[in-house]
Amino acid sequence: MAKEANPSKPGALSPQPILNPKRQPGEPPSFSHPAEEAFARVLDFYETQWEYEPMTFPLEWDREGRVTNAFSPDFYLVEEDLYIELTTMKQSLVTKKNRKLRLLRKLYPGVKCKLVYRRDVENMAVKFGLFDDLRPSEDEDEDQDS
Repeated sequence: MAKEANPSKPGALSPQPILNPKRQPGEPPSFSHPAEEAFARVLDFYETQWEYEPMTFPLEWDREGRVTNAFSPDFYLVEEDLYIELTTMKQSLVTKKNRKLRLLRKLYPGVKCKLVYRRDVENMAVKFGLFDDLRPSEDEDEDQDS
């Protein structure tokens, strides 16, 4: 059974983010969804410095202290010191992402993270012609859980 960390307990250590173990430094991003690539193009268009999934935030641990639930936001906007998580409109997945965001805010109060819906990114990319072959998707399948 997964247990949420309680950094407010006396003697408990505050949880610390880790470098995303799925990403290699200097490796070009391998986007999980076309909307992520579209969002990256929007950021590039506005000359916003960004990193793709640079950090993983442990959220829950088992009794032995092993991480059982973690969150790796899709983008980090360097100059804004802000993480961005893209999500679908599928309510069951949005609910899951919102739960992770609540845990993130509780355990890492200094970390800023915003949830952005993929349909908004796709519409923005189409509007600005930044991803000419991308159209708002009818298929709302979520990529692997972040």
